[in-house]
Amino acid sequence: RDIFGNIIDETPILTENVASNSCWARVPNGIDTNTLTDWVFQLCTKNTVNNLVVNTPPTISGLLDQGYLQDSGLHDNVIDIWNYAADAQDADSAMTYTIISETNTAVVDCSIDANRYIDCIVQPGVTGSSDVTVQVMDVGGLTAQDTFTVVVILPLSACSDTTDNDGDGNIDNGDIGCYGSLGYDSTDNNEADPAIPLTGVDIFFYDMNGNSITTIPSNTQFRVFLSIGSN
Repeated sequence: RDIFGNIIDETPILTENVASNSCWARVPNGIDTNTLTDWVFQLCTKNTVNNLVVNTPPTISGLLDQGYLQDSGLHDNVIDIWNYAADAQDADSAMTYTIISETNTAVVDCSIDANRYIDCIVQPGVTGSSDVTVQVMDVGGLTAQDTFTVVVILPLSACSDTTDNDGDGNIDNGDIGCYGSLGYDSTDNNEADPAIPLTGVDIFFYDMNGNSITTIPSNTQFRVFLSIGSN
């Protein structure tokens, strides 16, 4: 019947004493369009709820904040979005990922690569930060969002002391023992003396009583430290 009670179709779609028949069922996907797409003609079973499987929204969370140096250019595939998104009905590869907002593209501009990875390009000559919001949409059209922050900072001052600070054969920016264009290696000792290669001799160490402690074979590099005290 239509909304006025007039009979439109009297064709029976349920048969007595038959467990399953074709029928119209409401699609409970959370999106009410008030059209025929809200309904589907499917196989129904008597005395059961015959709606289609409910489509639940996807989730996305935990996108990692990023930190880059000024003038560092392209940072490729910095986040694999599939590691942070999920859906009960759809595979990661079946969903669609988009960046729906960036608060400061003048500092850094991010994009989606191959519907999976996030790439970010640092703009030349600037520092600052930008909040990037990523949206995931499942096959049924439901969405979720998460936001991460990108910070762009000035690099540390370049080393220019013309000294090989750690004995690696390099000076200035090529010397990881000092402040370089890629930052500072905190595990390296700026003040360490160069390693000394030994050839053709064995080195013996003794304790204060003259007892031998160990032997270092020839061709071994070692560092000598001298401690001077007073009585």
